[in-house]
Amino acid sequence: MAGNLTNEERKWILKQYWKTGNAEMVRQKWTEEFQRPAPSRLTVYRIRDKFEQTGSVCNAQKSGRPVSVTTEENKILVAQAFTQSPQKSKKRASNELGISRRSLGRLMNRLPKKEIEK
Repeated sequence: MAGNLTNEERKWILKQYWKTGNAEMVRQKWTEEFQRPAPSRLTVYRIRDKFEQTGSVCNAQKSGRPVSVTTEENKILVAQAFTQSPQKSKKRASNELGISRRSLGRLMNRLPKKEIEK
């Protein structure tokens, strides 16, 4: 199975595991319920173990410095700034928005090109 499971999917897996006590049965029910490849037995056991250790199926909060400038709100502000005046320089936009040029560049890279070039 590719990708991460949502918290709702993890809860579903845990409930099914409690009912059956069998990871293979959980995988079969998953395929019937969601019509996509089931998570591995190991994933089912890890979700169970995580719940037993922490009381939650959620992932632990990531360590490190939190995102402060490259937020969705600033991404929208940058998109609006360059939609209104596409010829505006990065230096002027960074001064107007109160965002460093480096952070502005990061935000611009995350935007689709058509949003910037309108």
